[in-house]
Amino acid sequence: LLERITGDAELLNALLTDRRLALEEIEREIERLAARPERRVPRFAPAAPFPQLAGRLSAPLSELRVIQPFGKNRHPRLGTTTVNPGVDLKARTGETVYAVAEGQVTRIAYLRGFGNTIILAHGQDCYTVYARLGELMVTEGDIVAADQPLGAIGDVGPEEGFHFEVWVKREKQDPMKWLRR
Repeated sequence: LLERITGDAELLNALLTDRRLALEEIEREIERLAARPERRVPRFAPAAPFPQLAGRLSAPLSELRVIQPFGKNRHPRLGTTTVNPGVDLKARTGETVYAVAEGQVTRIAYLRGFGNTIILAHGQDCYTVYARLGELMVTEGDIVAADQPLGAIGDVGPEEGFHFEVWVKREKQDPMKWLRR
């Protein structure tokens, strides 16, 4: 029994390490995107500035059930504390993920622990991040509308969820404060 518990703790630690590394990669990517001049397709002109959309963004999933909130979280079994720069929502494999606002697909990358990850730029140094996707329905450079499908949830494995982030002026935001409920 002790060997199994120790093994589980090691597996959980490995998963947490993968998660931390993937979150650091997302942060580096946001920094890189924010540091370069904005690439815009002429037709991409948001109807409303992203910072004015707080509390009014569309939902990225059909149902919003939080399994890990934004900010500091204590792991129930390991007792370790991690910081979630976004929110993890309960999701089913194959469930459609939607853009929360109009934007441009600026990056698609595969991140260990997060699978396919999409970053949308919304102008004015504002970004949203969508992780743990399997199927992708957009490509880099695409202009997307609010509520447009971006992809579908991949095999979420032991994480059981979809990871979503909101960034404004290089600052992580609590996504639940931005979503319309």
